[in-house]
Amino acid sequence: MAGSIIGAPNSPPTADADWDKVVNNYVVGGKGQNSISLTNWVSANTTLPAIAAGSSIEINGAFATFGTETAITGGSSGTIYLYIDVTTTPGTPLPKFTNSAPTWDDAKGGWYSSNDRYTGHFMTWNGASAYTEKGVFDAAEKTGLTIKKHIDGSIITLDGVIDGTEISGTVITGTSLDINGNADISGNLTGVDALTASGKITGAELEGTSLDINGSGDISGNLIVTGDITTDSVMTDNIKLKTKKFTGTLDSSGNKTIAHGLDWSKILGVSFAIQRDNGYYYSHMAIYTVSGTYWQTVYFDSTNCVLNFNFSNDWTSRPYRLIIFYEDN
Repeated sequence: MAGSIIGAPNSPPTADADWDKVVNNYVVGGKGQNSISLTNWVSANTTLPAIAAGSSIEINGAFATFGTETAITGGSSGTIYLYIDVTTTPGTPLPKFTNSAPTWDDAKGGWYSSNDRYTGHFMTWNGASAYTEKGVFDAAEKTGLTIKKHIDGSIITLDGVIDGTEISGTVITGTSLDINGNADISGNLTGVDALTASGKITGAELEGTSLDINGSGDISGNLIVTGDITTDSVMTDNIKLKTKKFTGTLDSSGNKTIAHGLDWSKILGVSFAIQRDNGYYYSHMAIYTVSGTYWQTVYFDSTNCVLNFNFSNDWTSRPYRLIIFYEDN
């Protein structure tokens, strides 16, 4: 359906049709008019605002004016909305706060609750004396009060959904933020309690007290960790590999029996280093015999791991380091 033009009346009016045009232009031109200004309306000022003198607003075909500064009453702690109550005392516009959000009325051309007109202003009240996060509704957004804009340049969303929009220098809050497409973040993403992604997060530096990956984490590049990695196990090629470390001193005969406390069928191997009397640590020595009595070896059974280095006094009472590698499937 196409629009229509009311047309300009003759001046001076010469017929009833001219007067109809005068009235219709007045009604249409005034519909939705909103010239409400508030005092204390800067983000750093937390004092209770008031209707500024000289403010006016159209309400369902009539105009409410405020010749002097007028106090605002009502509301409870949380997000509060300013509206003009014309129902309680007909003929007297009463500015009030409420915690109930309005709906857009196409016929009346504004945000309404019944016959009471909302000015579009909102803020957060702590229940005492601080009024913060002040802002106004987006005049172009009329479906469900989705987007509100703060006077400090940030925006707040009631349902957390923004589509097809480039946002810079803003704060977004809500129960959820659904991004259907790519999100290019050139700066930092901070203050996030949880970040859930069904796809891939690429080119990102993630910082926080913990990173929980519930599922598979595919890292195609390098994983660089400047701190510690604490984990129950590391899985590679379907093997959950664990290690167990022992340190101590060989006895006076160059031997040591160590209770490993493991299922020995899961032990994959051992790595050891023993300090010789020359001060060097040796970690890979061949098994051999001398005159059938001197030999060296490391072996384990179901209970113990045994170090035998009794062929020379070079190894007696020397420090050792032992690591046992075992699977935990």
